[in-house]
Order: sequence, then C-alpha cells, then structure tokens
Amino acid sequence: MPRAQISTSAKGSAKETDSKSILTTPAIGDAETPAKSTRRNFSAEEKLAIVLEVDRTGETVSSVARRHRIVTSVLFRWRAELGFGKPKRSRLARVELTNEASGAPSPPLILHDLLQAPEGMAAVELPDGRRVFAPADADPDLVRRHVADRETAS
Repeated sequence: MPRAQISTSAKGSAKETDSKSILTTPAIGDAETPAKSTRRNFSAEEKLAIVLEVDRTGETVSSVARRHRIVTSVLFRWRAELGFGKPKRSRLARVELTNEASGAPSPPLILHDLLQAPEGMAAVELPDGRRVFAPADADPDLVRRHVADRETAS
C-alpha cells in the first residue's frame, strides 16, 4: 500500500487550506441553533424584596444570594443602587444648653437639624423648640395650632 505524500514545505500546505475560513464558516449540514439565554431579569420590586431580606432577617449577603441563585456582586450592586450600601458619614448636631438657676428643672435639650425632613415634607418649629414634619404646602401656623390642640385634648 502506497503512503500518502507528506509535504515538508510549510508554504505548500498553507496554500491548500485557509485556516481563517475553517474556523469561521460553519460546517455543511450544521444548523445554527440560537443560544439559549440564561440571564434572568428581576423587577424593581423583586430586587428591593431580596435586598430587604438581608437587613430584615440579619442574614449575610452571600446566604441570601445563594438562596435566590444570584452572585453576591449583583446583590451588593442592588444594595448600592437602592441606598443600602455603606452608611453615609454622620453629621454632628448642634446642641443648645441654657443656664438655669440651680434647683430649677432643667429644660429639654434641643437637637437642631438631627433629622432631615422627608421628601415632600417641611419642618415646622413649635414654640417650645420641638420640630414636627408636615406636608411642604401646609401653613406652619395651622400646624402649630393643630399640635397644641392635640396636646391639650389628651
């Protein structure tokens, strides 16, 4: 049986086949099958519910991620996007102390700007220095009267 001739020249064998076309063209008879997507999409409500599981139950991020079959980096990213990341730097509150005669009951401490008004709300100062939050379009005098009426009724 005769042997097949083997070329010793790289130049001759390279001309016979084009390596690029072999790698990029599908073989004859191969039907292109669409790749099945394994990516899952979560709604904003689902993301929030999963993020809240970490804080509510006191579990670790990795255990919650495993339970929902997501990688921990995704859960950390959701936490940051939803504002559950690292806590913001603390701000110091201004405290006012008044000088009272000894033996007199000390007045309550007033902490200014400790709590910021929620969005859509405004802080209303009461006569005794306390603050209450009311809708931003509310009349401050009406709010003060309402608080005073509620306190005298009880």
